[in-house]
Amino acid sequence: MIWQQQGKVALEQRENAGLWGLYCFPQFDSKPDLLAYLAHQNVVFYQEWPAFRHTFSHFHLMIYPIYVQQEYRGEDANRSNWKKVDENYGKYESSIQSAVKYWYDPRNPDQIGLATPVKNLLLQLAKGKE
Repeated sequence: MIWQQQGKVALEQRENAGLWGLYCFPQFDSKPDLLAYLAHQNVVFYQEWPAFRHTFSHFHLMIYPIYVQQEYRGEDANRSNWKKVDENYGKYESSIQSAVKYWYDPRNPDQIGLATPVKNLLLQLAKGKE
């Protein structure tokens, strides 16, 4: 999930055993789990970005990005390709076991370790804002 709020995006640091402590977007085991989390956070709309496959070493990962923008600007935002979050979901948290939650500012990036798919999605996000 790509969660943007006031120009910053939410990241979580992976455990050192998994992806060497790199920062990633919040992840969920299923779409219903993600939608439950969004409903709990009072998010009304989300946008599905095209899925893609990321390969490293001998491991293949399918990524299904969901974009969420916290601040809704009503009439000035084109929501034609956005979906509405169903409000009937329970509470759920990201599947990453991380004590480190971080609001990353792509306009003034700190030097932190980012997983390659995260870097690519941040570039895609920046291009969409130009």
